Amino acid sequence: MPARRSRFIRGFTLIELVLGITVFAIVMTLITSLMAPQAGRSVDPIFQVRAAEFAQSLLSEIVSKSFDENSDRSGGELRCGEDIDGDGVTGADGDGDDMCACPADDSGCGSANTIGPDGEGRGEFDDVDDYHNFSQSGAGLTDSLGNALLDSDGEPLYSGYQADFNVFYDDNYDGQPDGDIGLVKAIRVQITTPGGQTLQFIGYRGNY
Repeated sequence: MPARRSRFIRGFTLIELVLGITVFAIVMTLITSLMAPQAGRSVDPIFQVRAAEFAQSLLSEIVSKSFDENSDRSGGELRCGEDIDGDGVTGADGDGDDMCACPADDSGCGSANTIGPDGEGRGEFDDVDDYHNFSQSGAGLTDSLGNALLDSDGEPLYSGYQADFNVFYDDNYDGQPDGDIGLVKAIRVQITTPGGQTLQFIGYRGNY
């Protein structure tokens, strides 16, 4: 006579189920904590490449502008540090140390502390000084004509990015302000990515 099958099939107890769920939750927490930072870091290089591309376009724009508001924009070859009017001295005040860009009459030279915008709007910037302490971000980013930077779908091209500018004299190219007027200006562009990274780029504009 065949043996009868047990009427009871043993399964998991409530305690075993609770322990299994707890262990699974701990494992998933560990996996998530390890993978999430890696996923975030994998996006950083993309942000960095776009920031470099953005900064390069901005620096190309800025260095194409005049050295300062007093620059000769008529195609002449005059600059401070030269005997412009033939009187045997250089510079507007005759002491030979006026090295900002000058108009032909030797007047209007400033100082290292006078770098800054001249009141023009973004689309009217005509010299590198205009970019000093200038800042734009997100949908407010514009090109040299003051037009919004948009992609083919009409969305902000650099959404989440911020650009900050700083201009100073740097004749020795050490990346630090000279504290005196000179023949070379540094243009520092600081780009902040959507991920919160801050990247700095620097270009130079000579008085020529």
